[in-house]
Amino acid sequence: MAIVLAPFIVRAAAAAEELDEVRVLGRKLWQMREEIFEAEARYYALYNELNNDRDFDVSCVSTGTSMKRRYCRAQFYVDAQTDQAQAMLQGRIAVPPELVQMQRQGDYRKAATAVLESSPELRRLASELIDMKQRYAQEREERFKERWIEWSVP
Repeated sequence: MAIVLAPFIVRAAAAAEELDEVRVLGRKLWQMREEIFEAEARYYALYNELNNDRDFDVSCVSTGTSMKRRYCRAQFYVDAQTDQAQAMLQGRIAVPPELVQMQRQGDYRKAATAVLESSPELRRLASELIDMKQRYAQEREERFKERWIEWSVP
């Protein structure tokens, strides 16, 4: 039996010597995304707790089944979307949510910056979230390099 396996062992050893790099993947990309979603939930829970203006509270929703996307929106934007949907059903015109966002964005940024500056814990969570998103982007790029199909539009 050892004589039969010897050629396979020799080939396996030779193949191992030819390898420049051995890469062990510890987590799947979907697991990394889930960890990011959980980190976002922790960040926005604390942000909403510290924030005094309920219009600037942030809520996140996930869409999709196999390839989840996550959207986080300030409450004033969600309210504008709701108002627009109700207006369409009632046959009236509402201010588009995108316009409301443009109008309120400056105030939101000031308030969000003030909340962030007031809390070392929130800054730590923000830093952690940024790092996780960067690691995910790098890992995704590394795993899929040279596998992307690029479409050119004539």
